[in-house]
Amino acid sequence: MSFRVPSTALLFFDDFLISGSGRNAHVHSLDDGIVVQKEPVLPRGVVHGIRRGSGVEKASLVFFGQKCFQFALLHENVTKVGKPCYLDDWILDVHFFINSSFLAIATAHNSVYTCNIESREITKLRDCEVQSILYSFRFAELDVLTAACGTVFNQILLWKPFNGSKIVARAKGHKGVIFSIQFDLKGNRMCSVSDDRTVRIWDLSLAFAKHSRGSEIADLPQLSVLFGHTARVWDAQFLTVNRLISIGEDSTCRMWDLNLHRCTKVYKGHKGRSIWSLAFDRKRDIAVTGGGDSSIRLWPLDLNETGQFEAHILLGQLPAERCSPKDFPRSLKQIDSSRVLVLTHEGFLFLFHVDCEGDFSSSSSSSSDWTFLDFDTDFSGYSVVDVSKERELIAIGNLRGKIKILTLEGKFILHLTGFEGKVFSLLWATNEHDDEDHDVSSSLYLFSCGPDGKMICWAVDDSGTAAIRFATLLLPPCKHRWLTTVKFVSSQKNSSHLLTIVCGDRSGSLHVFTMEKRDLGDGEAAKMIIKKPEQTFHSIHGKHGVSDIVERRQNGGNHFILSCGRNGVWRKYSWNGNLLEIVTENTIKGMDWIERLIFVNDDDDDNHHHHHHLFVSGFHSSYFVVWGLDSNETLLSWDCGGAHRSWDMSMDWEKGLVVFTYIRNCRINFVYQKMWRQVSSTLLQPSFHGREATCLSLLWSHEQTGEKALLLSGSEDCEIKVWKVDRSDHFQFRFEEMATCKGHTSSVKCLASSHDLRRRIDGDGSAYLLFSGGGRDSLKASLISTNGDDDDDVKSVSCHEIASLNAEGRRRRRRRRSAEDDGVSAAAAAAAAAAAARCMALTTFFVHLKHFVISGWSNGLIKFHLFSEASRQFSVALESIPYGRCLLAIDRLIVKNGDNCVLLLFTSATDGCISLWNCTCLLGGRGGGGGGDDDEPPQRKQPTILHRFSAHQSGVNDFAVQYRKNSDDYLLVSGGDDNALYAATFRLNLSSPLAILPTDQCLETNAHISSITGVAFGGSGLVFSTSADQRIKKWRVERCEWKLEKEIVTSIADISSLITWKANAGNIVAVCGIGMEIVREENEEKTADDSMQSAQTCTGVL
Repeated sequence: MSFRVPSTALLFFDDFLISGSGRNAHVHSLDDGIVVQKEPVLPRGVVHGIRRGSGVEKASLVFFGQKCFQFALLHENVTKVGKPCYLDDWILDVHFFINSSFLAIATAHNSVYTCNIESREITKLRDCEVQSILYSFRFAELDVLTAACGTVFNQILLWKPFNGSKIVARAKGHKGVIFSIQFDLKGNRMCSVSDDRTVRIWDLSLAFAKHSRGSEIADLPQLSVLFGHTARVWDAQFLTVNRLISIGEDSTCRMWDLNLHRCTKVYKGHKGRSIWSLAFDRKRDIAVTGGGDSSIRLWPLDLNETGQFEAHILLGQLPAERCSPKDFPRSLKQIDSSRVLVLTHEGFLFLFHVDCEGDFSSSSSSSSDWTFLDFDTDFSGYSVVDVSKERELIAIGNLRGKIKILTLEGKFILHLTGFEGKVFSLLWATNEHDDEDHDVSSSLYLFSCGPDGKMICWAVDDSGTAAIRFATLLLPPCKHRWLTTVKFVSSQKNSSHLLTIVCGDRSGSLHVFTMEKRDLGDGEAAKMIIKKPEQTFHSIHGKHGVSDIVERRQNGGNHFILSCGRNGVWRKYSWNGNLLEIVTENTIKGMDWIERLIFVNDDDDDNHHHHHHLFVSGFHSSYFVVWGLDSNETLLSWDCGGAHRSWDMSMDWEKGLVVFTYIRNCRINFVYQKMWRQVSSTLLQPSFHGREATCLSLLWSHEQTGEKALLLSGSEDCEIKVWKVDRSDHFQFRFEEMATCKGHTSSVKCLASSHDLRRRIDGDGSAYLLFSGGGRDSLKASLISTNGDDDDDVKSVSCHEIASLNAEGRRRRRRRRSAEDDGVSAAAAAAAAAAAARCMALTTFFVHLKHFVISGWSNGLIKFHLFSEASRQFSVALESIPYGRCLLAIDRLIVKNGDNCVLLLFTSATDGCISLWNCTCLLGGRGGGGGGDDDEPPQRKQPTILHRFSAHQSGVNDFAVQYRKNSDDYLLVSGGDDNALYAATFRLNLSSPLAILPTDQCLETNAHISSITGVAFGGSGLVFSTSADQRIKKWRVERCEWKLEKEIVTSIADISSLITWKANAGNIVAVCGIGMEIVREENEEKTADDSMQSAQTCTGVL
């Protein structure tokens, strides 16, 4: 059994972190982050809390959740002590008495119990005089055991169970129910969090003294009200006397300064809607949070500072002894963290030096120095500049095609003239892929771009004193026809005589050029040869330009190219040395203009660990932002006025320093800021999905063992993820996220996949076509490619969208025009557009390189589409069929009938019926040869209903069909909202006319205690079902009767989907909802001839 569910409880224990996930405890090593143990500690339910005892030999830990608690010991592993203990009420808190063998237990109706740890005897200590239902409870040993409870009346009541049932103090002020209460170390203050989105601090120092002088209830003074969370606050803890940390439903973790009464730091690493758990290690000054996305993140805290230091230095005016008062800086380039090259409007070139003496304690400790490099009136008014930081060479171009090259010392080297007219851009590029055995004497190149897209590549020698026109390249026609970025990339092994570049232009297009390698002594032999791009992605980064290109080599030798643009998108491409192919497309929330992709290598020599961190820099509104992709949060942000200005930045990973320089209001701004060195070490456990998973699909499994597989999951967070599953031991599976496909704008509701037949026939690796449907009328096709030594060893997976059929945009435009014509209000038109249908179910099969995709929709339509691999487009195969009720599930069955095939379609809907359709007309009457190669199929007849099974009283959420070879019939099983399981057997009469012959049926009422959301067949006549009751049940259907064989309690809440596949001597079952769990179920009997075959395995290439 393996799972990925939200962590609802966290506790630091020496060098370990213990997390409660579902009913299980995970022990994480803080040294390397590895999970050293997974242990089920509760018989069922969820671990809501973990408490540690001091001076207790019999048990050092207690886990509790629902009405159960379990003692345990932790040395190297968690060891359960004795059996679980139960109460009749919900447990809210437990507390180890100091140096005692007793445990205090609080319940949801304000009662306190004690438990003898040795004898396990539970005794009710006392009921509070206020028997209100509680949302929170917290014990504290002040002068005596004190209980603080949060009631449904928005109050916190304090009482002392050993002294009586009377309330001694109360705290009033919250506008909502109280979710958590915590005391500080000295017991002088208390913090509480609530539904009203606030954190409140209360003074306890005088309250008990006031109560001791009289019998009245003391009202606690309120010290602080902290606003900042944008949703409900779940928990808070005191860090120091003046620091507090809180978590909430807005998926943020916030640090507060109690002196200033404000938030000083916001951590935004988690995805989704909530952070559920929080713990703090005082020895290491780190906090840990468990999110609703199933991830666990460590946050290093700087408790001695008010925040990250920032020195903002305004450089002021240009040197008055050289520049006129009207002169101003036009462009700049940052050489390193202390030097900036400045080019002025009048043609002055300066090197500005800043020395902050390494401590960055204040801007006043800095000294500045202007160094004059050059002055040339030919470069006044307009000029472009770029710097080769490796060779410290400067290139400047002007309006008349003149290019000047200088050193950083201001020494003039040479002039270049490539064309008449404006130099639009200059870019230095270093070829890092030159082999030692070829004769090219240069690895430094200068690209100059002039009018009409003409681009000259200059080869510059190592000294910078000589350059030749190496190649002339031509950009395709576009509005803004000049380069913005260029990168030399590795060529094919058999193309050692070629140089390959990938470049981006100002119109957002990406191009691949190849050039022949030549020695500098070849002169102008290739002067007149103009090269056009070998490959172009037109406007792939919008209309504002491509901003950066990076080449990366991953484990296994796979080459990837990454590009980003000013449309806020960065893409990853596979690179075979000849052509690019899009792998993934990514966006970053809150960044609409991406400028650079920065990879940093963090090598741990002691442990031989090599970490590669990716940082993304760009602009959001008027702010320059550095985003940490590993930590999934904004690391740095400066208000610079926006992106339309000259700017540059550098990052020194060793010093943990980022420097940003920009021009604003004709003045140069120089900004230093330190960031944490271990900024990406926060992820202790990877995330699953940010919202509930809605569907699962099996992409591939190992043919012999089934213990290796690739799974697909879709979620309400609009993402599709590819998971690699393999067995770590006999009972545990390990699954790893391999790829993420984005593009849906609403929840992903269904998935269906098939082989990419063209790739399989060509023998070019393993590839699959994924079809996905969701809200807003979306139906998409994506290409999934796998790489590895063989099918059993998948090392990398890529997934990207290749086609989309989204009628919502067209519908919205039509409605807007119609509203304008009819005088309908824009609000009414928008409301009508928002009511778009959802694609609820999909099934697919392929015919001659074309894939039929049949989909069921929430508006009752059944749609038939063709997808062409060649054109990568959808086309309508048949007119839609109106069923009239919301469709919930769909599947197909293809049966051989002599030389022809019969296509049967099964659909289920909210009317409780399963309909069986004859869709053979979809094949064109040619036994699978229909469709040809044309995008538009011939006109065909409409499908007809052969039979309707009245299976349930309400919606049929899932069904499955199998052919039984021994009895030569078909078995149909289904589960519905009425908590029942339905089974029916039938035969097919394939003679004309085609007919369905039902033979038997039965209904297992109350099969689950809530609606059934998934059913699937296992081997040897087994059926697995699951429900929102968090149960997986194993059934055997014999003679159309249901027999329950086993019931498995799962940790997944709100289960939405179930799939199974065969494994050695058993089945593997996977369910998803709020998390994902994989269970291996052994068969009690293994037959030599499996008499059950799934409908899916009966199909093939037609």
